[in-house]
Amino acid sequence: MKLLKYLAIMSPVMVAFSASALAQVPTEQIRLGTPNYMGSGCALGTVSATLSPDAQELSILFSAFQVQAGGSSGNTVDRKNCSIAIPVFVPGGYSVSVIKTDYRGYNRLPLNASATFDLEYFFAQSSAGPSVHKSFVGASDGNFTLTNSVIATANVWSACGDSVNLRTNTNIAVQTNQFNEQSLMTIDSADISAGVVFQLQWRQCNQTPYPPQPTPYNPYPQPTPYNPYPQPTPYNPYPQPTPYQPYPQPTPVLYPTPMPLGPCVINSYMDTRGILVYMVKDGTGRVLGNSVMYAQALSIAQSSQAQGFCTGIVNNAPIP
Repeated sequence: MKLLKYLAIMSPVMVAFSASALAQVPTEQIRLGTPNYMGSGCALGTVSATLSPDAQELSILFSAFQVQAGGSSGNTVDRKNCSIAIPVFVPGGYSVSVIKTDYRGYNRLPLNASATFDLEYFFAQSSAGPSVHKSFVGASDGNFTLTNSVIATANVWSACGDSVNLRTNTNIAVQTNQFNEQSLMTIDSADISAGVVFQLQWRQCNQTPYPPQPTPYNPYPQPTPYNPYPQPTPYNPYPQPTPYQPYPQPTPVLYPTPMPLGPCVINSYMDTRGILVYMVKDGTGRVLGNSVMYAQALSIAQSSQAQGFCTGIVNNAPIP
């Protein structure tokens, strides 16, 4: 039985986005762009994405997203990450939101071995989104499912009629026990119809199809009517003097309202040489620095937090 489960984890995994439509969406106008992905857990050619004919399911297939420690692996700890961005072309007059996530995987952990799973997903227009964290301790051998529901008031909708990048950042790790027994976690399942399921919600929205029209040109504008008897300013024989102020009040000095502080944010991007660069912003959105090393970027963010330039730290970049 254990051998069958071990073989099952090598098959591709599916991440599905199911749509519960609040509005009748014109599915023929919805399509996907080419997904971009990077990370130690998703090498080139190991991730693909498809859209179902009714546009209610977006499937992402992984074929090599797993970690192993102990046994013949030579590792006591193993970590992998994968960041994916999928362009979703949204029809005009509609917007989309993620309302629920089901994430499924497989663990084989001997006694006292441990594993962790972290997932974050969001639209590229927002700086952060809901996240899922789960820790596992052996002994265990089987599939697991994690569910994350978003309350209605916390829904993040895409801009009306604007195409978006749906992004996911996933980190998995496993640590063997004191006997160095083989331990593993994989983002996979024996049931290929399972995996990560993002339920989408569609709604209609108001969108101006054309920009406002300018005022039409009038070649014969009407002049202001001539008034032969303009009214003079009435004469005031008793004008009121300015009241005497024995203690004049100084003009108050107005100081600009300080910008509200938010968290320090660590983002990442690929430069023109194809190198992953980490960018750090403070709580007002000001760029503090860039680094090709995540540890240095984290140090910049922590230093900024210690000096009171931000209220916390939000990481939107893959952790190596």
